[in-house]
Amino acid sequence: MGTTGQKNYDKGITEGEIGVTNLTWETATKSNLGLEVGLWNALDITVDVFREKRKNIFMQRRIIPTQTGFITNPWANYGKVTNGGMEVSINLHKQLNKDWFTSFYGNFTFCQESCRRV
Repeated sequence: MGTTGQKNYDKGITEGEIGVTNLTWETATKSNLGLEVGLWNALDITVDVFREKRKNIFMQRRIIPTQTGFITNPWANYGKVTNGGMEVSINLHKQLNKDWFTSFYGNFTFCQESCRRV
């Protein structure tokens, strides 16, 4: 007769850690385009657009079928990340007279990230 509350375990063969073949460095490609404009000796405008792509990021797989028999998820160079955005700044400055100077500054930044795993 069996007892309640006990678990029966079957001994079997399981796969150990998987070696990483074709391990490579993470690589990045960056691009940047900027524009600076000065108008009427009182208005400065700066626009900067940027993009960065990273690939071959070393990371562990999250989803792998349990039927494969691996005790841990394998590692590989498969991650990808893309960052991009823009920054705009405006500076208005004016000498009102010999004693008074005024300046107004504004800045807008937008950045977006996109990650992908295989």
